Amino acid sequence: MLSNTGHSPSFCRRTTGTVKMRALLLTLLFGLVCANHEPASEDDYPSVARIQSSGWKSSYCIPGDWYSVLKAANDTKKITENGELSFYIRRLRCSEGCEKLNIDFYTKVNGICQTHSIESTKRENDTYEVDFKGKISLKFTVTSRGILLIYAEHTDAHGKKTVVTELLAKVPQVKKREYDNFKNFSQKKGITEEKIEDVTVTDTCPLIFH
Repeated sequence: MLSNTGHSPSFCRRTTGTVKMRALLLTLLFGLVCANHEPASEDDYPSVARIQSSGWKSSYCIPGDWYSVLKAANDTKKITENGELSFYIRRLRCSEGCEKLNIDFYTKVNGICQTHSIESTKRENDTYEVDFKGKISLKFTVTSRGILLIYAEHTDAHGKKTVVTELLAKVPQVKKREYDNFKNFSQKKGITEEKIEDVTVTDTCPLIFH
């Protein structure tokens, strides 16, 4: 959900005061952990590899509760509701210093939310590989503003490759600056703005992963 005012009607309908406070505390904690590593410019967001080499531990900044907010793909049919790459991330869990990463997420089948948890292992070039309706390679870009950007390549059973970008946030909404950053990030990966989807529109699954 894109928000210029910091308030989102759909977010308010789906959230209790307790969950709002929890999300705020998570955002503040994230900022305290990563505050000393603010990017020098909007385009200078560090990858996981740069974080590790600079002493900013990805095991502190990647794990936690997250919400899928924006997603884009060169084939939008894959990411729209009922598409094979339509899923809603809720939590990332690291082990072994983020050499292994568990991804907790929901999918929707006939309007019913289903839980999934998959483990991935870090490979060459700082990517993670997972098996989900084919093979997916993931690479994270971390910001100190409570935002994670994901670049993914999905190869299905027929060998067709789909390029996907995704924005995760600590609360299920973003401001215009964050949307513009994601748009630029996606364009650099060859995905145009009209292929960006606001996945909060179809995400009716619980805010907290069970």
